[in-house]
Amino acid sequence: MTKLHAVFLATGLLLATGSALSQTATQLGETDQSIYFTNQVDSHDDGMVSKADLMKRVEKMFDKTDTMKTGRLDRAQFESLVKDLMNYSGA
Repeated sequence: MTKLHAVFLATGLLLATGSALSQTATQLGETDQSIYFTNQVDSHDDGMVSKADLMKRVEKMFDKTDTMKTGRLDRAQFESLVKDLMNYSGA
């Protein structure tokens, strides 16, 4: 995955996560949403999300979408990845 693709995917993940978290705004306060996101992505259990933590999550989603394991996504796979990013719930 090129750096440009990684940056694009990370940006999409952040936007999607914000969207997913805002949908639960009636259930959780903003502070709780931030804590939830941090807990889902934080791999060191230090209460912080590093670039590596975020990229690991994005790469995991990319790899799941890349069913042929080519390191590249066709249009349909990319659309699926974007949809998953937009529906991201920390799973």
